[in-house]
Amino acid sequence: FIFTSSIVLVILNFLIHSPYQNNTPIILVFTVYNLLGMLISYQFSKDIETEKKAFLHYESVSKYDYLTSVFNRYSFDKDLTALFKQEKLVTIFLLDINNFKHFNDTHGHDIGDLILKKVSSSLLNASFPQHKVYRIGGDEFVLVIPSALSNKAIIETKAKIKQQISQLTIQLDNQFVIRISTSIGSSSSKPSQTIDELYRQADIELYIDKKSKSTSS
Repeated sequence: FIFTSSIVLVILNFLIHSPYQNNTPIILVFTVYNLLGMLISYQFSKDIETEKKAFLHYESVSKYDYLTSVFNRYSFDKDLTALFKQEKLVTIFLLDINNFKHFNDTHGHDIGDLILKKVSSSLLNASFPQHKVYRIGGDEFVLVIPSALSNKAIIETKAKIKQQISQLTIQLDNQFVIRISTSIGSSSSKPSQTIDELYRQADIELYIDKKSKSTSS
């Protein structure tokens, strides 16, 4: 469109100021040039659109987990680093699914994938303030809230997450029902604390929570 608009103005200007009596051959040359330019411009615009779609695709792949559509480990590291650089306090909840390996090995990877999708969907739909959900590997998820929650709020958030996950079930063909549960560790950042220290504290709590379940069972 830009090319055509420009060349039409050139032709009109030529016709107005042309000293020649027979302008037909020159106009034909301009017209052919215009058509070629339009075709080249059209192809160029198509190539740009294709490149744009490819860029958006690769950007999405780099940020999101392909299976669950939540953010991936790369996004977790990048986002947390940005929050720490801005000196913002955060609270993280580190989760993993209880007995996931057993479900995966016993009932197949399709059921394992379905469990991961259900858990991620439940976490995404949770009503926490400005929270983000990341799958950082296997059956491990991280929920990040961009504020330092009080101990009471952390306990309440854990309870709410566990309650939501416990309501998830999968009905198998043999009438067997898989009930899903999760173990959770949490950590609230403090001034001068590093990301590794924040994550390690949540990981320790997760281990304790998971061990308490295996001991009680």
